Amino acid sequence: MTLILALIIIGVVFIRKQFTYIEVLPGIYLIEAVMVMVAFSVVFRAMMLLPRRKGVPVVLPTALGLLSGVCLFLAVIKATVHLMMNGSPAQLQELPILVYPFFWALLVIWLSQQTHRSIQWLSATLTYAVLLFPLSYVALYASGLLNALTLLDKPLWPNNNFIFAACLLMAVFHRQGLPSWLIWGSTAASLMGVLVEAQRGMFVCLFLAFALLMRRASQALQLLGIGLTAIFIVAAFGEDLSYRFEGGVSDLAGFFTSVAASTDDPRYSSTEHRGEMWSHVIANALESPLALALGKPVSESIVPEEWRNPHNGYISALGRGGVFALVFYLLLLADAIVALLHTRDSPHRAMTHILYFSSCVDAMTQTVFDSPYSLFLVIVSAALSIHDRRQFKHAARVTGPRFA
Repeated sequence: MTLILALIIIGVVFIRKQFTYIEVLPGIYLIEAVMVMVAFSVVFRAMMLLPRRKGVPVVLPTALGLLSGVCLFLAVIKATVHLMMNGSPAQLQELPILVYPFFWALLVIWLSQQTHRSIQWLSATLTYAVLLFPLSYVALYASGLLNALTLLDKPLWPNNNFIFAACLLMAVFHRQGLPSWLIWGSTAASLMGVLVEAQRGMFVCLFLAFALLMRRASQALQLLGIGLTAIFIVAAFGEDLSYRFEGGVSDLAGFFTSVAASTDDPRYSSTEHRGEMWSHVIANALESPLALALGKPVSESIVPEEWRNPHNGYISALGRGGVFALVFYLLLLADAIVALLHTRDSPHRAMTHILYFSSCVDAMTQTVFDSPYSLFLVIVSAALSIHDRRQFKHAARVTGPRFA
């Protein structure tokens, strides 16, 4: 099961597209199939009374655990009502934002049943997959191979900026123990995506993370060096890599224009535009107690079709799952900030905590929670982070703070 989950993590990081429905089971994603396997593994071990790793307690935060169950219940009810009313199975793609909280709870329990070596291997898989993704993207796009692959015919940047941010944070704060070629190569490739795509959530993530983690002047100098390197890379090699890297500086100008007012660049919606979308979803949720508690029916879009989604994962959670889903994801955001602060005292498996933090912060202005592959990474990193921090606290109680 650990191997299967690791392979799915690698596939999700590198394929970077929403999974196709399994036709035999309408509305079921490949990730949901993995969730079923994890659930079977948890139940099987519990029924067979198989021993779990000695000394590591099962940790399921009470509020998050209860809300994950409520979210799954809402998802089942919504799916049942939708299908009974002859709704299209394809519209069930709106439900992962309600189903995945329960997947998170299963993963937390499942991790407590695994050996230390299995968890270490899973965390290493996540770390190296994330760090290698920016390199693979640049190599594929620069060679023109990406455009030739029919399965990857759409731009891969959307919802990926939290990965770029995580790679940059690792380079500045936690690069110890990682191969130099990997960390700096990943940094250079991430900078191209960061500067050219210029997404709001990623900038918020970086600024907030630096404010929380910055301790030494040397780290500030490293940050300055990374920034200057980024400018050099875009200026010197942007046009040679591909058309998507042309005019990186002007793209940044278009981004900041969109923050202040509006822009004609179709890649950027203005801050004002986002405000309209968020107000629309909140107003609909407040129309009735039922809409506030449960969200909109699966058959109804939470925003007009031309907007597609509100570009805010927490607003999406409110629109699709009501206040219960919103509170669950807000609690994840708060916990992600705690996880980032944890890396100041324990850099062990830092990528797990940093990816958790960057994805939750990026979701404040992007569609991270609306895409199953991105939300899957959020859930996996959240479960690993919570488990790791619980281990740390348990070791501190048993052997003393010095050992932990």
